[in-house]
Parts: sequence; structure tokens; C-alpha cells
Amino acid sequence: MDSMRREHNFRGQRMEMASVYIPADHLEQVDAIVNESEEANRSVIIRKAVKEYLERESEKRKPSKD
Repeated sequence: MDSMRREHNFRGQRMEMASVYIPADHLEQVDAIVNESEEANRSVIIRKAVKEYLERESEKRKPSKD
């Protein structure tokens, strides 16, 4: 591992950095959630939102059992 890079893990899973452009009003909403929480930060909120979105999309793609 490059000495200048930090390794980030979440529940034993290596994470990659992703830079994204997000509308200012969405980021303000994320910040509002962060300000109301004692534990969450922007990264936690955004990871959770991405995870929930991927789970919903995965469910849509599953073949129906009819």
C-alpha cells in the first residue's frame, strides 16, 4: 500500500473513494440530517442512501415467482 494512501474499511470490506457532484440542496439536506445526529456524518448518510438504492434496484431486477 502506498504510504500516502489510507485504507478504509467498513465492516471488513475495503472501500474505494468516489467523488460525485451533487445538487447543493441535496447536500444541505444531508447536512441537516448530520446536524441532528450524534453519530452520522456525510459519508455514512451517502453510503446508506447508495446501499438502499442498490437494494431496491436489485429487487426490481429479480424475476417474479409466478
